[in-house]
Amino acid sequence: MSRLTLLVAVAAVLVAPPVDAGPCAVPTIGAVSATKPNAVVQDGGGVIVTLGRVDGPSDEVVRAPVSDVSRDDWRFVDGGKLVKPTIDKIAPGLAVYRLPDSKSTSYVLETAKHTKIVSVKRALDRGTTVLPAPVVVGGGQVDFPPMQRGGGGSVVTVHLVAPAPKGAFVLIAYGPDGVARSSGTPEPGSKDVSIWHTRDRCETEAPGTLPSSIGEKITVAWLDESGRLSAKSAPIEIKPEKQK
Repeated sequence: MSRLTLLVAVAAVLVAPPVDAGPCAVPTIGAVSATKPNAVVQDGGGVIVTLGRVDGPSDEVVRAPVSDVSRDDWRFVDGGKLVKPTIDKIAPGLAVYRLPDSKSTSYVLETAKHTKIVSVKRALDRGTTVLPAPVVVGGGQVDFPPMQRGGGGSVVTVHLVAPAPKGAFVLIAYGPDGVARSSGTPEPGSKDVSIWHTRDRCETEAPGTLPSSIGEKITVAWLDESGRLSAKSAPIEIKPEKQK
């Protein structure tokens, strides 16, 4: 989760549960850039935007939390022009603001009040390929008893034949209807990616997030660090698993 320190599990806004059962301390949540400052964006990509915690007197994003990651008032600064980005909704709480189709080599994404969100550079190579489809070996749901995880719950995990490839940002899960329903961040060196879990008392899911339940067949795809999707995997059925 190192790349998502300020983000909230991409598909969910995570708030640490308090020690007791008192009121939850709810932070200001808004649309934030998951793309690193001065990142090099490959051809066909853009700035990855997700829901996350916004702190401090930075700009109006802090003042106006949103339930969606599509901000119609954000613009790219392309040379001396302001360009409205094409926004692709990738999964609940996750979108990509595509770079303008221009010959510029650098862009700044800014708010309606011209506050800088992130600056990025366009890769000079326009022919880089996207990641291949994930090769999956299965998926499982682990159910926890009530005395664990703050009252019980479930975790759904996708098992891969190999750890995430270089450049993979998140794994997107699609339901039997082909619609993206959740996502998960791969851990370095791990062949398992958690794509959904029961929320604790003080957690709030990104709007539209859905679980993948036992018996359902899902597919998954990589979203790379430039905001480009791979092809989808072969379908896998979610099966019951025991806690390791």
